[in-house]
Amino acid sequence: QSIQLLEAVPPSSGSVHLQANQELQKIYPQLAAIQKRISLEEEAEANLQTAQELVAQATEALKKSPPSPEAGRQAEAKLKQAIQLVKAIRKDTFVYETAKQKAIAYQTLAEKATQQINSNRKQPSPKRPQAPKTRATRG
Repeated sequence: QSIQLLEAVPPSSGSVHLQANQELQKIYPQLAAIQKRISLEEEAEANLQTAQELVAQATEALKKSPPSPEAGRQAEAKLKQAIQLVKAIRKDTFVYETAKQKAIAYQTLAEKATQQINSNRKQPSPKRPQAPKTRATRG
């Protein structure tokens, strides 16, 4: 609102207009810096939120006992993406400390998920009863 008032000072007001322009020249860079900071904070918060959603989806998929190979691969990919998102959060944001803790937790979760998926792959699949083999007779 102050900016609008300063911008509204008519040139015909002489020295008042000049002072208003000088104040605007001081305010614009500050305003740009504040807008940039807000944008960085919003981006960091969005990354953190998206990462949490991906982890929730991956965790849900891994709860199925045992998850299908495809569900396991998708869960692993979501966990990796979540880790990348939280690691990309800049140190100078308000959520950095939270992101740093989440990165450690998500990495541990990803390692456990990989172990679970790999152990499920190594387990033999249940054998289906097979019909007895018969020899073809020539006759």
